[in-house]
Amino acid sequence: MEVDKKNPSVSKEIHLQNNINLVKSYITQHYDWLEKKFDIVLDKDDRECIRNLVVCIVNEKHATTELNEHKLELADEITRNQNFWKNLDNPADPN
Repeated sequence: MEVDKKNPSVSKEIHLQNNINLVKSYITQHYDWLEKKFDIVLDKDDRECIRNLVVCIVNEKHATTELNEHKLELADEITRNQNFWKNLDNPADPN
């Protein structure tokens, strides 16, 4: 069954909303675990701070991955350039 891109199915919307609800439930479970583990009560600001910390960690991971991908692209370009010049200096024998 094809889904019209301009009018996505309602079931897809429900599925996506269910995913959001599931993630929110996991987050709440982890906050509850922290409260029990450390015998503390996390207020709204505490939870927001933890959430922001996780976002910062994810952003740092993304930035590191992006930098590493850039380094790999540069290394690949250098290798291709070296091979190009090497092939110009030592062309294959056409015979």
